Parts: sequence; structure tokens; C-alpha cells
Amino acid sequence: MPEVHGGPRSPGRGTLGGVGCSEDRRIMQDDQAALDAAMMLASLATNHPEAMRGTAFTLSEDEARRVGLNKDRFDNAMWWLIQYGFIERDEEAEKLLGKAEGPTEYDYGLAFKIPERGRKPLREAGRDDPS
Repeated sequence: MPEVHGGPRSPGRGTLGGVGCSEDRRIMQDDQAALDAAMMLASLATNHPEAMRGTAFTLSEDEARRVGLNKDRFDNAMWWLIQYGFIERDEEAEKLLGKAEGPTEYDYGLAFKIPERGRKPLREAGRDDPS
């Protein structure tokens, strides 16, 4: 897995959306990957409303463009979200997709879920569960 800019931090520290102590907010503001990850998590929730229910989703071919990031920043943000538990791979869904779809350009997985750790700051920021 590529290194995330800003050095290692405990996955339990801070949350997306600026919720937490001021030190955590300051760390996130200084960390481009974390800023991109916050923007990306919000975009994924908008572009894949089923994800706010914990349902698996796949990335579209133009996902980086939809988020507004180039491929490198998009990939860094995805790794950051995975590393810190804001999104997780859904290997069961990947197995089903792997039989139906060809190779993907994303080397971190085919299918993902936004677990509670990722949905909570989105709800706190006013993104309601679409169910």
C-alpha cells in the first residue's frame, strides 16, 4: 500500500468533517490526502446513496473526475479512506463482480462499503441516510 502523506497516525484519531479535538482538525487541514479523502467520502455518499445504508457500491470509470481529483490524488484519498477505516472493501461483492466484470484500473478493490465509522461524520455534517 502506498504511503499516505503526513506520516503515520493512529486510525482512531480524528474523524472526517472536522469533528474531534482542534489538534485533529489541524492535522487534517495540513494533510492533503486527508482533505481529499474528506471531499471524496462526501462525494461517494452523494454519487452512491446506497452507501449511506452500508450497501456495497462500485467505483465508476469516471469517479476521479466526478470527485474533482486527478488519478494520483484520487488513489491517495482511496488508500487513506481504506487505511483509516472510513471505507472498506467488500470482498464478497468483489467475488460476484469479478465473475461479471473484467479487470479494473483500481488496484485497491472493486466493491466497497462505507462502515459506520465513515457514515457517522457524514450524518453529523448533515448528509442524511437516504433510506
